Amino acid sequence: MTEQEDKHYHDACAELFAAIETLLEDNEIDYDNNGNVLEIITEEDEKVIINKQTPMHEVWLAARTGGKHFKLQAGEWRDTRDNTTLLAQLKLLLAL
Repeated sequence: MTEQEDKHYHDACAELFAAIETLLEDNEIDYDNNGNVLEIITEEDEKVIINKQTPMHEVWLAARTGGKHFKLQAGEWRDTRDNTTLLAQLKLLLAL
């Protein structure tokens, strides 16, 4: 990966994490962000973890229901298996 590709990845991750934080705050959902990992606590006291996977330029989502990998495609973080967006899957997980 080039330095420019790395910068684009990190900028896109920052935008994604900011959008997720806004969604969580708007819905009064608890979370903790340490920069590379976003930990969400659901009403059922379960955790949803979203973390950067820098070497692969991916973002991973882990929940009790399983894990998903997302790659940036045409400006959206899309599941590498079924092409759904990360935000759409997160909203389903959180029943929003």
